[in-house]
Amino acid sequence: MTSSAFRQVQTMNRFPWLILPTLLITACGPAPLPSVPVIDGQLRGDGPWPDAISFTPVVFLPQTPVAVLADGTFKLPLPATLVPDGTSYGSPLCEGEVHQSDLRAAFATLPHDWLRTWTQGRPTGSATTRQVSGGTVWNYQYVYSTFATSVRGTQNCEGIQESFDLDYERGWNLVEWTQVNGRQFLYRSIPNRRLTWQISN
Repeated sequence: MTSSAFRQVQTMNRFPWLILPTLLITACGPAPLPSVPVIDGQLRGDGPWPDAISFTPVVFLPQTPVAVLADGTFKLPLPATLVPDGTSYGSPLCEGEVHQSDLRAAFATLPHDWLRTWTQGRPTGSATTRQVSGGTVWNYQYVYSTFATSVRGTQNCEGIQESFDLDYERGWNLVEWTQVNGRQFLYRSIPNRRLTWQISN
């Protein structure tokens, strides 16, 4: 990890618009995603569903929209692989320890906090997995790992506490992160599942 949570976010995602930390995993471990996985989504919001959904241009991934079905579900393909982007865990500048079981593993975080929605061939808004309640924020990310590995530990970096309980399979892994009052960040892996995306027009 970098010496601060926000520096870590910038290192991980390299997209300043995405103010997200890293990730976590359940004790039983995540369900491996398929070799060519998809973002399996369910839209939520007012009004009629958009016709299609895609990545946002800033993500530098294929921009071809995929259809949104009548029930608001969609399957947006992820790239088969992703080049490691410098994501790392643990810093000698922080108090506490974070252990990575296989140091060969390198990571890339897919910055998909927002997706673009389309209606009749035109962009109409966005959708996000982010949920906010009081001082707590929940969100999800996909992380690509070049080797199976675990990452565990807690560090305090300039007053920011970050806790990791990660068990990565080789390939894509789904991670949930929780931010509490801007001072605590919890990262855990979760089994692959359909995520709810709130639309905003």
